[in-house]
Amino acid sequence: MVFQGSQTLVHKLHNKQLEVFVNFLACFIKPEHQKMSPTAMKELDLANQTLYSQIYVGKVAARPKHPIIMDFLEKVTKAYVACGQYMQW
Repeated sequence: MVFQGSQTLVHKLHNKQLEVFVNFLACFIKPEHQKMSPTAMKELDLANQTLYSQIYVGKVAARPKHPIIMDFLEKVTKAYVACGQYMQW
């Protein structure tokens, strides 16, 4: 097993990390806020609720006013924001 090659491939790692972050943001951020530069994405305020899109919870659970669904959506949004903020570092 080789841990170091003859070339440094950090640029490939950065591109892959950016791709993962953009794909993750697609889970809960509106599409118009996903098309920005990497620098702007790093500064994106993920706690800003105006950025959020409707999180898909399935066809059967599509009644968003149900208390169980509202509680679930609140927890999922909180988890997405926390994870997204961690990934921004």
